[in-house]
Amino acid sequence: GVIGASVTGGAGLDATGITHASQWRITSGFNGSGVITANWAEADAPVGFGVMGASMTQSSGEFTFPATGYWYLIGHGYFTENNTSSLYLGFQINTTIDNSTYATAAIKYTQMVGGNNVHAQSNVFYIFDVTDTSQCKCKFQVSHQNSVSNGANANVLYTGATFMRLGAT
Repeated sequence: GVIGASVTGGAGLDATGITHASQWRITSGFNGSGVITANWAEADAPVGFGVMGASMTQSSGEFTFPATGYWYLIGHGYFTENNTSSLYLGFQINTTIDNSTYATAAIKYTQMVGGNNVHAQSNVFYIFDVTDTSQCKCKFQVSHQNSVSNGANANVLYTGATFMRLGAT
């Protein structure tokens, strides 16, 4: 197929193509494990950033989708080891289809070896069928041993998420 070409038929294909895409990042780093609940911001810098369609919304790290459809979720985790005894870090996407019960949808573990100030990145991916925007939501979570910092920047994507609506459900 040709990128940008319209689709006129086929089971499950959406003739409109990608209608929503945006990136979010945390603007302030933190130590510790758990769901990332604070300091989320949609990318608004540097020059050339893009947001396509209606934006995601989030409250305390729980993301709500602006439209139903198949969504491609990418979690980006950036970490710095603060001592020599941290051995692993994990980054995961949690989803719910009932606005209550979350399950781990995707998880990636990365080994950290080498001592103080070792940097590592962990990316995780998931295709989520959002059938109801009030019930289907997602969160991003980190887990690690001992002392690891989660990297952040107000103007560059270190730790964050990319959301892209692939087509109709």
